[in-house]
Amino acid sequence: MFNLKNQTILQILPALNQGGVERGTLDIAEGILKVGGKALVISAGGKLESQLKGIGAEHIKLPLNSKNPFTIWLNIKRIQRIIKEQNVTLVHARSRGPAWSAYYATKRLKIPFVTTFHGTYNFRSRWKRYYNSVMARGERVIAVSHFIHEHIEKNYGAYTDSKKIKIIYRGVDLNHFSPQLVSKERSEKLRKAWGLEVTDSLILMVGRLARWKGQAVLLEALKKIGDFKGICVILGSSQGHGNYLKELQASVSNTDLAHKIKFIEQCSDMPAAYSIANVVVHASTAPEAFGRVIAEAQAMGKFVIASSLGAPKEIIENGKTGSLVSPGDTLELARELVAALNLSQAKQNQIAKASRKRVQDSFSKQVMIDETLKIYTELLQKN
Repeated sequence: MFNLKNQTILQILPALNQGGVERGTLDIAEGILKVGGKALVISAGGKLESQLKGIGAEHIKLPLNSKNPFTIWLNIKRIQRIIKEQNVTLVHARSRGPAWSAYYATKRLKIPFVTTFHGTYNFRSRWKRYYNSVMARGERVIAVSHFIHEHIEKNYGAYTDSKKIKIIYRGVDLNHFSPQLVSKERSEKLRKAWGLEVTDSLILMVGRLARWKGQAVLLEALKKIGDFKGICVILGSSQGHGNYLKELQASVSNTDLAHKIKFIEQCSDMPAAYSIANVVVHASTAPEAFGRVIAEAQAMGKFVIASSLGAPKEIIENGKTGSLVSPGDTLELARELVAALNLSQAKQNQIAKASRKRVQDSFSKQVMIDETLKIYTELLQKN
């Protein structure tokens, strides 16, 4: 299906620290290697560098995490040199600064250039919009959702043709996020670590602490559930948002919720975290480019309540695999939480089956890899 034998595919991004962009880079590198291609990555390095090398891909360090115009300009010649030395046949850029360097390097060497448009990228000036526009200049532009596709057409239509834009959702590893693979021991270990009883109903919210992520919205909704007897875990790093964490803690400190809310910074076993949850909440007040947490939770067969904004509307089938609520509407969220916590076992099983199938069909790691490699093959055959 994919003819990448003897082809060297170069992926370019700022660094290899934890995140969706980085995870996707490793997944695609793995896919390239499996079909006989050579996977090369250039970045400033990071925590995932050893994992990349562990799967058999090659990594070259360059200061691609710099936004300094002079460094970006210097990186053009550095990337050109690497392309020649490594016989690179296609370049895939995933971030704006490195993309500008790659754009000019590939243009000069006349090899295919692909970009992935991962987010909406703020722009408050004509200059910032121009800077962002490089992500729409690929021979193929991968949009991570229909929402992002529309955003590109609306704001960067002058730099691309809609025929060049291809929607490829971010992928969930179904071999990792699988209910069958989470043992009772793993679940019990995490419950103990979080101080939960087996009988506790758990509402789980996952995401870094940031006001637009909606942690405060969830807490206000819980206050509206007069007889809430469960536990709510708000899981996410507070790094850089310490004042917001204190604000959230203060909002429940003198209420009946004080001992029912747990703020947890990180978790090394996310499949187990989803497995012990009764319902997962995603209450963003600004549009999400994708919503990986929703797809992961649904892969684990969980009912997800999410704001009806951006890409989450594409992931959740309202009423079938989860529920969509008006962003910031705490009363509606409270009602949906009560309903979700009172679902019959038969209904929970039905939702779990439908949710996982939906992720398998549209949001799996393998679907993402196959669709991306298809783009590479088409461009390489054309050239």
